[in-house]
Amino acid sequence: MVYALIGQLSSDESMLNQIASITKYAKEHLLELGAEVVEFDNRNKPLQEREQFYKVLHSLKDGDSIIVDSIDVLVKIWKMLS
Repeated sequence: MVYALIGQLSSDESMLNQIASITKYAKEHLLELGAEVVEFDNRNKPLQEREQFYKVLHSLKDGDSIIVDSIDVLVKIWKMLS
């Protein structure tokens, strides 16, 4: 499954812009988005307390993909997992 990961960032980048960018990328690369994951919990919260996001991360299987609009979203997640 291909997931679109949208994160609330401190920059001016809106979630709608992220969704539009990810959708455009998916269409250009003939990818079918299976689900959108919106992460807007407080990033200072431990990952285990962010139930919905935690479930998604732990439900990923071999072959699943995550598309993000900005590397900042991945950096944010990486910091949470470290």
